[in-house]
Amino acid sequence: MIIVLLSWSFDTIYHDILLSRLSDDFGINGTTLTWIASYLTGRVHSVKVGAEHSSESELNLGVPQGSVLGPLVFTLYTVQIRRIADRHGVSVHLELRRRHPALHLLSGVR
Repeated sequence: MIIVLLSWSFDTIYHDILLSRLSDDFGINGTTLTWIASYLTGRVHSVKVGAEHSSESELNLGVPQGSVLGPLVFTLYTVQIRRIADRHGVSVHLELRRRHPALHLLSGVR
């Protein structure tokens, strides 16, 4: 058995890999894929310490948190882990530190 703790994994998802998986593995294309791509791209971040602000830089990876779509898309991204484990006869338990109601929608996805 392999236990994978995914507490900060939302921040490590590469957008191009995610969009490719959504298209190739789940048949999400066209307007829907474009909509998801626009949801992921064009986001920026900066750091504030006291009164000082860093310049903004574009986020090229990670899934926005605090929404219904974030955990759902993350779950689709990580389906490959279970598929690889199944192929090799390994039991995998993926745990997210923060539970989200949308995750039950994909409990049967393999």
